[in-house]
Amino acid sequence: MGFTSTHNATKADIVRELTSSRENEHGKWVTLAHCLKGTVLWSVVEWTDKSENKVTNVIHCDLLGLDRGFGWGYKDMSEGMSPYYYTCPLKYLDLTPEVASETWRKRVRAYHAIRAFKLEPGKTYKTVPGTSIPEITVTSLKPLRGTYGGRLYRVSKKYIETGLPSPDSILTPRDAATKARLDAGDYLRAAASGLDDGNVHVLFRNKDGRYLGFFMADAAYDAIPLGTDASPDDYRKFGPLETAPPDFDGRTTKEVSFAEFSKDHPEIAKTNAELAAA
Repeated sequence: MGFTSTHNATKADIVRELTSSRENEHGKWVTLAHCLKGTVLWSVVEWTDKSENKVTNVIHCDLLGLDRGFGWGYKDMSEGMSPYYYTCPLKYLDLTPEVASETWRKRVRAYHAIRAFKLEPGKTYKTVPGTSIPEITVTSLKPLRGTYGGRLYRVSKKYIETGLPSPDSILTPRDAATKARLDAGDYLRAAASGLDDGNVHVLFRNKDGRYLGFFMADAAYDAIPLGTDASPDDYRKFGPLETAPPDFDGRTTKEVSFAEFSKDHPEIAKTNAELAAA
């Protein structure tokens, strides 16, 4: 669902709207708990399905935002959509025993574990990759400050390496399976472009960002659903493959929207034989 805004609505108006009890011929919604973390509204909603006389608690995640010149609005999500937000209070998980996304709950717990990690003044900690300094020696906790190379820095806790898993490092079962295949050296389907002759030009990518290209019949391509990891060998079970260029000559793909291409990789111009031998 997209972003829904209300003319002249304030932030408080939207929170009130989203947390109010509602009822219609299909069911009843009652908010049991809610809190605002920045612009993320978390709530536990008791949903009564009248057709089945069933009561279920659901965790809602509503992103609030201001459409300047118009009013405040929201984008609604729920636990089952595995939102990329993890500030949900832990007690809300207990209020909602019916699990819609175990991976998301693990990420929420990982977020809170990092938040609860106690830093010690005088101790030196490594910083996360990409930070401008490699480590910092904590000098004070409130505000969080430390030194490196004789200079004093004010730093956010999120840039300090705690040794605990980050929320984004916790993979879904599908992502874990994809990673295992890439680690094993597989090239997996990354993008596809339909041709006028009844064939499909398919690109496969490995963990290093290198590509292989093959032509195959439409029927062979359609034999493996989108969203399923597939290698050239998987497709050979459904028909022959013909070597194709490892790019689309600048054309964009429509069939596999998650594909990402970069001309910065010199490998993109290599032939399939060169890629396989590299």
